[in-house]
Amino acid sequence: MKLRRITGLSMFLVALMLLVNVCAAFAAAPGNFTLTGVGGDNIVTLNWTASQGAVSYDVYRLNIFSGWTVIAYNVTSTSYSMTAVNGNTYTFFVKARSADGEQTQSNQVNVTAAATPGTASVSNNNYSNSRNYTVSWNLWYGNNASKWYLVENGTVVYTGTLVENTPNAQSGSYSFSNKAPGTYTYKVILENSYGKQSESAANVVTVN
Repeated sequence: MKLRRITGLSMFLVALMLLVNVCAAFAAAPGNFTLTGVGGDNIVTLNWTASQGAVSYDVYRLNIFSGWTVIAYNVTSTSYSMTAVNGNTYTFFVKARSADGEQTQSNQVNVTAAATPGTASVSNNNYSNSRNYTVSWNLWYGNNASKWYLVENGTVVYTGTLVENTPNAQSGSYSFSNKAPGTYTYKVILENSYGKQSESAANVVTVN
């Protein structure tokens, strides 16, 4: 009888261990997901796709002195923003966590904070609808640009370079000659060294 009791207890313990192992196997890690980031004026914003099975996310940032550091814990949305210094680049990854504590790590992203250039004011000197005229623009205030594009009827017809020196004003112009009769709509796109762009309002020229 005593031998049977020991054998029965052993069988119970074995069954219990098997059950624990099965439950652990079903405690799956959250699904894979993708992290992206975008820099703005003194801000960086992270966005990621939802991870299947995740109940929250932890955001990590690389610190040059202390390595990877959690900067946001138990985030329940799929985005996160933080203040940043314009011109600085920050490195991040995100970990998804399941209700059982299982984790899945995202890809890493580098994000540079950068202000969008100010918006150009566009004008032209074609007061008599002639075939020769100049389109000009000015940036009186706002962040400077390093490049500008003149867009005619939706197509870039000229690209110019600039020197960024915020808060100084910037300007540019482009002259046309022997333009065919028609109506032309112009816009100026300003772009800074970080690829941030602004687009002006339209300026229309009619050539008779």
